Amino acid sequence: MIPEDIIGKAPTFMEVLMKVNDPRDNRGKRHELAFVLACVIVAILSGKSRMSSIHRFIQHKIKWLQEIFVRPNATAVSRAQLPNIVAAVAWDELNAGFEQFFPFQIVNDVGEWTACDGKSLKGTITDPTQAQKHERIVTAVTHTSHEVLCQRRFSGEKTSEVTVVREMLDATGLVGGKVSLDAGHAYPDTLEPIHQADGLYVVQIKQNQPQLFEALAQIAEQAEQAEQKESTELTGSVSSGVEIATVEKGHGRVEERIGRILSLNRGDLAERWEPTGMQTVIVMDRMTEELKTGNVSAERSYYVSNQPPLGHEQELFDAIRGHWRIESTHYIRDVTLNEDHVRTKNADGGQVLSLLRTVALKFLHQLHPTNMQAMLEQFADVPDTLRDLLVRSNFVSLS
Repeated sequence: MIPEDIIGKAPTFMEVLMKVNDPRDNRGKRHELAFVLACVIVAILSGKSRMSSIHRFIQHKIKWLQEIFVRPNATAVSRAQLPNIVAAVAWDELNAGFEQFFPFQIVNDVGEWTACDGKSLKGTITDPTQAQKHERIVTAVTHTSHEVLCQRRFSGEKTSEVTVVREMLDATGLVGGKVSLDAGHAYPDTLEPIHQADGLYVVQIKQNQPQLFEALAQIAEQAEQAEQKESTELTGSVSSGVEIATVEKGHGRVEERIGRILSLNRGDLAERWEPTGMQTVIVMDRMTEELKTGNVSAERSYYVSNQPPLGHEQELFDAIRGHWRIESTHYIRDVTLNEDHVRTKNADGGQVLSLLRTVALKFLHQLHPTNMQAMLEQFADVPDTLRDLLVRSNFVSLS
């Protein structure tokens, strides 16, 4: 049963698509842009990924699509025209409509952590010698629900991701929320705006920041030496900290994580880090045993945060672990939605398709599926279940 308070709620996502500017010449235009984009999204929700399979879906389901979107005179777009129409869409305009339809609220005291991470669109590589210059996206994904909050496009070197993330955080308000970042974003120019906006961050520190990395290693060593001496008073800026450990078994291995949360005296750091509000160090040790071979490996990672350690130890530990769960979202895009294997000759078309996949994922998440692939197959086999989702999520209206 569809809740009455959802039925007829405006605007629908179809109305959002109708507001996207169509740059094509009106002369000879046979297919409404909004209808074509809506059909592509529904095809993705039915498990179709490549342009050829999306086109066949539209052809085979045209009468059903006419009914769902109330377009009785619409016709199926040709295979040749479909990628041209998609590539003609203004990405920024479509993305703005997406963010308007799916707004989110930033609450840094009790809100959920959000991971920002980049991803390559490998299907846009047309020249292997220029692979580093292909299309990329940056997404902000919630740690717990794995929902995509926003997305930005960029081209070229991965280093460009740093600037894109800064701009995305500022433009969306995420700069004032709880943000986790990988080591590529460990720069004062990225962390300072978050701190100044009363946001919180957790970021990994690697050798790309050698002086800070060495300082954190020394702090960790001081803490360990103090523990070995069974001292209750530690020298320097290091406090005794809190240790949190987890043990997980799966995929043929046992993995133990031990996180030590320590206070950080900003006076021990270079002056350029002062405006970032950095005050906590998280030392994360991971030991992995391969059950089949008995091989054991160990690695240590360092993280910093402007979140004070006292009373927030478990949250910081969970935020670090939660950040890497964004890889499950990448896995869904690459494996379930086949993103890496969809070849597109036009860079703009590849980026628009990526954004339409994000839209499809956003609608899927409203059902909280435990198995994305099974849900896509259900939509393909039982179209009425997909129709119910489109109505319940206000993609289309019953009226």
